[in-house]
Amino acid sequence: MDPLITLDYADFEKVGWLILTQLAELRHRGAFSTVAHTFALCCIKCVQSKDEATEQLPQVWYKVSCRVRRLAIGQSD
Repeated sequence: MDPLITLDYADFEKVGWLILTQLAELRHRGAFSTVAHTFALCCIKCVQSKDEATEQLPQVWYKVSCRVRRLAIGQSD
């Protein structure tokens, strides 16, 4: 593991869900851009992880966000 990365699965999971919540609720374009960049970096670090569960987090977040989006526009699964 990279000595600069000291986050474990639980840390990445909390941070990722927090960032997704912010992305869903932010209305200011500049703030959204900053948070989107942070989310991209979080996903990169997850994928680089040696832990398989952490590696899969971006896929989980993507699937959930797609489902939420479909529900928000009235489409079923």
